[in-house]
Amino acid sequence: MAISIIYEDDIFLVVDKPSGLLVHSDGVNTKQTLCNAVKAYYDETNQNILVRPLHRLDVETSGLILFCKEPLLQPMLDVQLAKKEIHREYYAITKGRMEQTYWDIQKGIARDRHHAKRMRIDPKKTDARTKVQVLQQYSDYALVKCTLFTGRTHQIRVHLASIHHPILSDFLYGSKDQRIKRCALHAYQLSFVHPITEKTIVCQCDLPKDMKNLLR
Repeated sequence: MAISIIYEDDIFLVVDKPSGLLVHSDGVNTKQTLCNAVKAYYDETNQNILVRPLHRLDVETSGLILFCKEPLLQPMLDVQLAKKEIHREYYAITKGRMEQTYWDIQKGIARDRHHAKRMRIDPKKTDARTKVQVLQQYSDYALVKCTLFTGRTHQIRVHLASIHHPILSDFLYGSKDQRIKRCALHAYQLSFVHPITEKTIVCQCDLPKDMKNLLR
């Protein structure tokens, strides 16, 4: 499986993950994963290192994944990720007409006790924050940019559903839409300060074809 490399040096590898591909094995699909594809790439390029993704994306979400090649730096980078010093921004296509062009959503998130795969808004907490900016409003859907300030499971999906604008074809928090076959969410930008050079690295990848076709 070919991988789309956005950035690489001796410490990092940034890959654009296609929709429909697992990052890790789920115990059922043990071969077709992004980690296995990266391992094959390391082998082909004579890089004798372990595959270490610093974060993950849901199987339907496309976009940037950051891998660390240096095990001694992994704990420090995990802390940076937890502190949101590794910045991630997303594009989403959401249902309906937005009542405003900017949202600062601060709502806590907890696991849904009645549905094993779902998360829910927890009104007792405010420890999850997402900024949402409307980039383009269409007749009955919108292209929005989402900036994460925390990293809760399904955070963007839950927050957008909480303001009654779920992501198109998000089967967990909205409903399927015939115009796109998967949850219309894409991690388009990733930025971080390089621990060796101390330079800010900004990686970007374009919208995938299915989201572009919908916006056209």
